[in-house]
Amino acid sequence: GNGGLFYIPSGADGNLWFPVVNDNAIGRMTTGGAFTEFPIPTQGALGLIPGTTKGPDGNVWFSEYAVGNVAKIDTSGHITEYPIPGGAQKNLGTIAVGPDNNLWILENIAQSAVAKVSTAGALLAEYPVLFENYPQGLKAGSDGAMWITQEYPNNVIRMTTSGIVSYVPLTTVNADGNDLAFGPDGKIWVAELQAGAIGRMSAIGGQGKNIVLRRGVSGGGNIATFTDGTPSAVASDFTAIIDWGDGTLSPGNISGVTGGPFNVSGNHRYLRSGLYKLEVYLNDRVDNSTYASSSGEARVF
Repeated sequence: GNGGLFYIPSGADGNLWFPVVNDNAIGRMTTGGAFTEFPIPTQGALGLIPGTTKGPDGNVWFSEYAVGNVAKIDTSGHITEYPIPGGAQKNLGTIAVGPDNNLWILENIAQSAVAKVSTAGALLAEYPVLFENYPQGLKAGSDGAMWITQEYPNNVIRMTTSGIVSYVPLTTVNADGNDLAFGPDGKIWVAELQAGAIGRMSAIGGQGKNIVLRRGVSGGGNIATFTDGTPSAVASDFTAIIDWGDGTLSPGNISGVTGGPFNVSGNHRYLRSGLYKLEVYLNDRVDNSTYASSSGEARVF
């Protein structure tokens, strides 16, 4: 081949598969070093940097950056292409298999997004999310969500399979997270391009709850539940702050079995009736990272 190699997943056949960008082809190499090249039907399909991954259906899937297709190649070398609506303008990049067994693809556009595609090649959803500079990091997490490197403004992104987004800041200033991986400990390891370091954090996501309270009467209960992908995590690893939405912050009480989920509870007295947005911030003292829950709501009457 003429070079231009990116990514190299193993296939269901035990061989290695990778794009050969300069030849507009997919390459297959055995562990003995025998190489075969399979031309992609659409000319100029790969463009710059495609993503490649082993799919849940036993095929290798890849994105065609220049023309906006998602494609698969089976173990015999047969390629099938699926156009994504408006895909040529979406700069399709890294592709990964989600915990829902769908394909997830970074769309590197001005208003960036993540596409969810079935193994039948159908576009199921597109979820807007902020990332820049063609990050490589897109992985299914040990907590059942997708995780994405943002590069700027210095976060790692958590996205549930229904498209709910939250952001976890990297502790190093201007770290420029470029890629990530999940270790056997269930934690996220992040390649920090500018910092020249490897960051570590837990795979944690929080879901805010809705509560109903009476004005002037102290009440509350479970305000948020956090899922943790680290099997050894315990409640004493964390501290929590509850933002009650009326300008008041207070510590939360944390409970849960080893490995989670962990509940954050608290009590508060509102002076006025109305609707208040509830947010909970969980700090992991082991990894020195803070995770925000999705917003809940307090209805005060």
